[in-house]
Amino acid sequence: TNKYAMRRRLLGPVPDLIPPFRHFDDPDAAVSYALIQTSPQVVKPVQSQGSRGVGLLRPGSERELVERSFSLSDGRGVLVEQAVFGREYSVDGYVSNGTLLPLAISAKSQYLGNECLDERLDFLPSLYADAEGPLVAAVRRIVAALGISFGIIHAELFADGMDVTLVEIALRGGGSAISSVVVPFLTSFDPAEALLRDLLSLSSPPPPRDFRERAAILRFLPALSLPTTVPRRDSTIEGWLTLVITNPLAEGTPTSSDDRAGFVVLGAASEAAAVDAEQAALRSLGYSAGV
Repeated sequence: TNKYAMRRRLLGPVPDLIPPFRHFDDPDAAVSYALIQTSPQVVKPVQSQGSRGVGLLRPGSERELVERSFSLSDGRGVLVEQAVFGREYSVDGYVSNGTLLPLAISAKSQYLGNECLDERLDFLPSLYADAEGPLVAAVRRIVAALGISFGIIHAELFADGMDVTLVEIALRGGGSAISSVVVPFLTSFDPAEALLRDLLSLSSPPPPRDFRERAAILRFLPALSLPTTVPRRDSTIEGWLTLVITNPLAEGTPTSSDDRAGFVVLGAASEAAAVDAEQAALRSLGYSAGV
């Protein structure tokens, strides 16, 4: 969970996967550094999750965003690092005896008003097929560099052709029901059970099914106030797996995960069926078509 420790551990073994970065424990020094950079920079708290305090430093916004990031850093300072652009992906997996078992890949999309916060994760093979090889190869290198022998991992990366840049890797399952709902749906494999079996020296669970054979969508609810007072999952909509409401009063473009209203998870045998289930679920919640 410490982004600075993660960057330092990986800078030597896999320097090509790490963007140029600097750590600061003084806001003035961070702002001064950002102002003299010739390439776009991102500021992020060393210790935070859910994109809290993460922001792209645009001209004129440096001090405001740096100070906000410091306020959410729990006293550990911030990183200012070179921004990476392109398509962002997530890779979820399980490591057993030092070997990575990929369990899910998503192509991520961010809010139009906040390029540092995910609006949707599409676990759709057609959207990650071209990047799958470089992504998995990069995560295997990262797992080896960190000496991870077993456990659940969730990684976020940018990929552009063969070039991959690590955003972060965590020794936990993906949040917002990725590890608990999406991965079991795609693979019939429960990462939490696998971890418990490893910790208790029990036999390994059956191997997962190929995650590419199914499709899933994690969609955070639109940046509008919820149109219904008591949102409920409609069990008659095939493929609607989960509805979670986290902030029923949320509206407008969120600044972090705290500001999102909630999310839905859809799963189906085909990409088209997953997209249809997403639209049906949103209509059921009262959102207009095409949102």
